Amino acid sequence: MLSAAERDKSQERENRLIENREVIVGQILSGLSCSLTMSELNDPRVLFAAERTLLAWSRTSMGLVALGFVLERFGLFLRFMAPGQPTADAHGISTWIGLSFIALGAAFLVLASRQYRFVLKSLRPAEIPDRYSTQMPLILNGMLLLMALVLSLYILYFVYGPWKP
Repeated sequence: MLSAAERDKSQERENRLIENREVIVGQILSGLSCSLTMSELNDPRVLFAAERTLLAWSRTSMGLVALGFVLERFGLFLRFMAPGQPTADAHGISTWIGLSFIALGAAFLVLASRQYRFVLKSLRPAEIPDRYSTQMPLILNGMLLLMALVLSLYILYFVYGPWKP
């Protein structure tokens, strides 16, 4: 159970949050610009919302990378289905479209990480729980970016590598 001091502190934090929300709603309804930033809320849920947003962009980016790989391999599929015949992908268009989707996914990983770091800088220490690692999502995005780059190099090597006639 919570002690009386912890309950008072929690109640005080909840009251400040409600007051901040009322101020924001009042400013929006009156047409004034909203002057409160994320760091004035003193609520760790802001950090968790930023993490969820980053991870959602990471999933979207990985979907783009996977779609790019599938599109790139589609040209190979067409060549296997009709050997010796000209196909719609005779010029390797699917390779470049696939690589474009992989690059787009990698770009969104970088942009999402930059946005997350921007939000982290605007947070106050009260909004970050004790002993909580805020860098883990960035490490994950870095590893995903590295994997997307390795996949791009793999495709380029095996499509346009030195052994290619």
